[in-house]
Amino acid sequence: MKKSVLSAVMVMALLMSAFAFLPAAFSANPGPPPGGVSMWIEPDTLSWETSNPPPGYTFKVYIKCEIASGVDTFAWQFYLTYNKAQLNATAAGYVGADGTEYAPGAGKSEWADGKATTPVTFSKGTHDATLDYILLGESLTSGDKITGPGVFRLAWVQFKIVGFPAKYETLTSELRLDISKPGGFASYFIDPNLAELPIAFGKATYSFKWTAPPKPDVTVDPVETHFYKEPPPSVGKTFNIKVLIKNLDPAWGLHNATFDLFYNSTLIGVVSYAFDTLWSGPNVFDNSTAGKIHVEVKNPTTTPSGTVNTVTITFVVLYQGAYPAVDVSPLDLQNVHLFDTLAEIQVSTITDGKVVIEGLLTLPLPYLEVSSVTMGPEPVLGKEFNVTVSIKNLHYAWYFVGLDFRLSYDPTLIEPVAVYQGPFMPYWSSQQNGSLGTFWYGEIWEDGIYGPHILVGNLIYPNASGRWNPPWPEGEGVVAIITFKVIYQPYGLGQNSSLLKIIEQRWVGLDGPETQNIVDILPADPVNGVYTIRWNMFIGRVIDLYGGAVNEGYGTAHGYTYNGTGVIWPAPFGGQGPNTPMDLVVPQSQVWLFANVTYNYWPVQNKIVSFEVQDPRGNVWAKLTAITDKNGVAYVTFRMPWPCENPESLFGVWTVKATVSIGDVVVSDTMQFHYDYMVHIWKVTTDKYEYNHCEHVSITIEYGSHAMQTYPVLITAVIKDDLGVPIGFASLNVTVGGAVFCQYNNNTITLTIHIPKWAYAGIATVHVNAYDKEPFDGGQAWCPEYAPAPKILILPY
Repeated sequence: MKKSVLSAVMVMALLMSAFAFLPAAFSANPGPPPGGVSMWIEPDTLSWETSNPPPGYTFKVYIKCEIASGVDTFAWQFYLTYNKAQLNATAAGYVGADGTEYAPGAGKSEWADGKATTPVTFSKGTHDATLDYILLGESLTSGDKITGPGVFRLAWVQFKIVGFPAKYETLTSELRLDISKPGGFASYFIDPNLAELPIAFGKATYSFKWTAPPKPDVTVDPVETHFYKEPPPSVGKTFNIKVLIKNLDPAWGLHNATFDLFYNSTLIGVVSYAFDTLWSGPNVFDNSTAGKIHVEVKNPTTTPSGTVNTVTITFVVLYQGAYPAVDVSPLDLQNVHLFDTLAEIQVSTITDGKVVIEGLLTLPLPYLEVSSVTMGPEPVLGKEFNVTVSIKNLHYAWYFVGLDFRLSYDPTLIEPVAVYQGPFMPYWSSQQNGSLGTFWYGEIWEDGIYGPHILVGNLIYPNASGRWNPPWPEGEGVVAIITFKVIYQPYGLGQNSSLLKIIEQRWVGLDGPETQNIVDILPADPVNGVYTIRWNMFIGRVIDLYGGAVNEGYGTAHGYTYNGTGVIWPAPFGGQGPNTPMDLVVPQSQVWLFANVTYNYWPVQNKIVSFEVQDPRGNVWAKLTAITDKNGVAYVTFRMPWPCENPESLFGVWTVKATVSIGDVVVSDTMQFHYDYMVHIWKVTTDKYEYNHCEHVSITIEYGSHAMQTYPVLITAVIKDDLGVPIGFASLNVTVGGAVFCQYNNNTITLTIHIPKWAYAGIATVHVNAYDKEPFDGGQAWCPEYAPAPKILILPY
């Protein structure tokens, strides 16, 4: 009696996943014997390669049958065996008349043709040490039958590949239906009388072949190492080079690798090396021959795959020429061989490297300059004055970030009052994206090994990640302002002088914009200042004309008032001193004029002072008088004219003259000032004329100012497209000032605007303006918009 999986109640509980399968053949039907049935497997040929396995390493086969004419069938069962070292059956179910593949324990086969069936059980178990099996069947209810002829789909079976071929090997096996397990399990069909029908079986062959995966690549990493011309020198700098195996498929089973790396031993030298921890060795690193390194690595601890490092070599730069020379050391890979345990693995591409060493560019040396100050001859005992310490001649390629210095002085003549940070370092910090500001240290040291001196430290902070960003500080500017007080002034004729001397200094920069290691900068000798105090108590009659202007409120902020009245700009910007010019006055500003009348430095009271104001063409605009007060000071005020027609014709150098009679002798002082816009936009250009959508427009703006004091300027650029739509905006806050009287101080900036995809094609215009601050925050324009607005073409393709 044959054992069967058919029973009154059959339970199946397996999970199944559907995977696509490309059949190799469907010709496995052996045909039914007379009065019987055939059963076979489709496809009958199952063949894959390691380079192109089935998705997820799973596939399905299908069990079919053919019933001879006039043959009645009542039930069927298949007993499918396979090589369990190569495959594992994971699920099985019926294939219905419409091709539906039912899950285990669900649905009916095409053979049942919609008739009632008894529940069945899918079973799976070990056949022997080599084979495993899967058992599935189906039965009609009592009294029913299926009569041939006909070809029917019975079931599907899902397999997972569990055995993999070794390199250069092909695994083969068979899937069979006609093998009986000892004890009675078999594949069969029975008729309604439960008699077994004659049956013919088909089988399927299975193969899985190892095939070579894509070839790996070998490369020097990085391909190029570059040392630039800017100081500090590159000699002595170290750098790392790796030799990588890339795109390595684990199917290669890489076991060992060897190569030679050639280099220019006069330019670079080997410092050290380190094998990647993947290689257990014994490994070889031989650089006994100048300019050649031989490397062998072997016995990986895991199967190498992807990007694999062989060795990291640390080199040092031995030679750097002089700019503009450029030396190149090759990093050439030769004799590259990769092996598994059986044969050599071919390499797809080999990428050499190189080390480029630009000749050293000799940069100008920066230095510190201390301002000189002369006090007197008028009485100045107890008066305060400022001394500035400025950076000069700084080249950006020093990648300067900070300095400290000590400034000595003569404590018998002057004493320090306070130390302030100058604008140079905060300005460059504000230009560097992400900078956390500046570190400032200023302290008065009255004694010690250096004697009385001022100690100053100033550093630009990096960003939160510890890196500095361009632009790098350059040019010149004030780093410290020291306020001193005069503590000694003798009487008589003559003068005393002493040095304001830098007695110690240290400058620090970076070794490069990428590596950013801190290095010392060797500056040139400082230019020391001189403090001079003059005395001459008998200078007689003097009138000193000076003043200031409101200048949209910024001039007021620069200056101070006289007894709460007017505005006076600090010397020398207010015109203090004989025939000294005053700073710039902007259109329609209120101007204040003061005259200090003295005789041998003593104020002369109740004297009538005459003031006359003339434009650049000699036209008189005002004749005014005022009477000196107890301090010998007289003052007047007026507002600058701005006529309806051609008001800019009044721009230029205006002249003010003040006169007074002291003891029947008339004395006078003349003061000039520029009447002008705060800033002029001289030129606006773009980096090209034609642009595609999504490109960036680089806008270069040249501007200048007559201002000697500093003023804020917000420079803006707007692009309007062919239909007048604003498509992009950019702005930058700058500072103008530092001009010499009768000369413009000019500068250049660059703004960048993106052209959006939605901008209308055609002629676009660039509109550039200058404000004191954002108009939304109450800002106003310092000058008219640059005209005519430059044009660009936004291309229609």
